[in-house]
Amino acid sequence: MPYGFLRRRSAPTALFVIASTTAVVVAQTQQVIYADGRRATVEDARKGSGDRWTVSLDGRRVVLRPGEVVAIVIGTEETVLIPSLGEAPPSPETTAMLASVADPKNQDFRTSLAQVVTPPTRAAFDAFEKLVADKNKKLRERGIEGLAHLRTRESVCAAAAAVLAEKDSGVRRDAASALFAAQEVFKRSDTGDLVKSGLEDKERVVRYVFAMLAPADDDAAKAILREQGIKDRDHHVRESAALELGRRGDDAGESILVGMLGRKKLPGFGNDRATMERFLIDEHVAVCAVLGTFESERARAALSKAAKSEHEAVRKAAEAALAAKR
Repeated sequence: MPYGFLRRRSAPTALFVIASTTAVVVAQTQQVIYADGRRATVEDARKGSGDRWTVSLDGRRVVLRPGEVVAIVIGTEETVLIPSLGEAPPSPETTAMLASVADPKNQDFRTSLAQVVTPPTRAAFDAFEKLVADKNKKLRERGIEGLAHLRTRESVCAAAAAVLAEKDSGVRRDAASALFAAQEVFKRSDTGDLVKSGLEDKERVVRYVFAMLAPADDDAAKAILREQGIKDRDHHVRESAALELGRRGDDAGESILVGMLGRKKLPGFGNDRATMERFLIDEHVAVCAVLGTFESERARAALSKAAKSEHEAVRKAAEAALAAKR
């Protein structure tokens, strides 16, 4: 998904540096998939004890935290890393942070929320479920956000159900976007009935969110993305919809994707050029992969130009997409 939605609801860092001495997996194309939909190409994936995976990313040895990273793909084989809720009782510190999240006067509640969702626990789940039933609509929205950020199948499905059950239209619209923080968990869960209800919701934003999260072969979802998503006033929505349609084999948003591939910078990063470039490169790589599936000369021309990018990852992505066309 383009950077806009990711910046609106930032997630805790998904990786941290470690040292590792475990056995090496045979070298193939390797990629990690984050809960919020981002993907990163990695090298030297290694599986240690249990579900502990480490990879080489940007020249560093890092560990993958299940839930924050939802899957690792090696070649064509995907290993899912979605955790379950832990049953250990909360520590006094966790109890205090959960109380902080539930304090309606606390505007910095996301600082506490980020600390209580990793690892995901039943205690946090129960606390967020309680907030979802609160009379205060702001707390209900916090509860939905908390459930989504736990990034377990149970919690993400509960968050989606809470969005659809919410009576306040404003909360339902705003809370729906919290599901993007755990979209890859949602897509790997039993969500058929939730998707059907979401696609029929009376709120335009809610329909769009569930269309983005729906299975790739859902025709009703593709219709929403074509008729609503790529025509939206918000360019973040248009771009996200175009990219998702392309991944589903629909080129209705091709002109939007070509424009995305041609831009040199992203707004909203101020003087943080390094972060801006990282998001821009990730976005360009994703667009190259989609344009590589289109048959038009316009797509080919855009990829040929991208193959001359100053960024190696973009050049490689464009070259690979062009090679797939031959």
